[in-house]
Amino acid sequence: MTQTLTRSHPPVHGLFIDGREVPASRPDLLDVINPATGELLAQISHASDEDVGRAVRSADAAFNSHEWSIMSNRTRSRPLNKLADVV
Repeated sequence: MTQTLTRSHPPVHGLFIDGREVPASRPDLLDVINPATGELLAQISHASDEDVGRAVRSADAAFNSHEWSIMSNRTRSRPLNKLADVV
C-alpha cells in the first residue's frame, strides 16, 4: 500500500499597517522557512518602499497620539502580545 502525503498550502499574510492586515502594493510573496526543518511555514507580502513609508508614518502617528501616551504599560502590552501570538 502506498501512502500519499498531502501538503496543505501555507498561510499567506499581508502587511500589518494601521492596526490591521492590508495587502502590499506589489504582488510578490516571500517564503518563511523553518531553518531547522526547511519546512515552508507561511508566505508574506513583499513590501515596496511606499508600503514601508506608509507603515512608518502609521507607527509614528500612533506613537505620538494622545491615546497611546496616556495608556498604562499593561494596556499597551496587550496589542503587542497579541501581535506576537500571531507571528
